[in-house]
Amino acid sequence: MNEMQQGPDFDEVLAKALKRVDAPDGFAASVMERAVAPTKAKPKGKLLMMPRVQAWMGGAIAAALVMGALITARVHVVHQQEQAALTERQFEAAMRVTNQALNQTQAQLQRAGLKLGD
Repeated sequence: MNEMQQGPDFDEVLAKALKRVDAPDGFAASVMERAVAPTKAKPKGKLLMMPRVQAWMGGAIAAALVMGALITARVHVVHQQEQAALTERQFEAAMRVTNQALNQTQAQLQRAGLKLGD
C-alpha cells in the first residue's frame, strides 16, 4: 500500500484530486473551429510512390533470395565435385599401395621358392 491509502484522510485527498474543473473560456469555440477547419490534403505523389517503392523492394528481396538459392546450389555442386575428386584420388592411392604390397608379397614368395599363378 502507498502512503495515501494508509493515511486517515484518503477520501479527502481523492475527492480533491478528482474535483471538477471548468474549462477555460472559449475552449469549446476553439475546439469547434479546429473541427470545422479544412485539413491539409496529403500530396498525391507520396501516396502513389509508396506502393511502387514497396513493390520494387519486394522484387529486390525476391531476386536476392533467388540468387542466394542459386549460389547455394552451385556451392553444393562444387563441393560434391571436389569430394568426388578427392575420393577418386584416395582410391587410386589405395590401389597403388595395394599393388605394391601384392608385388612385394609375390616377389617374396618367388624368392622362397613358391610360384603362384601364370
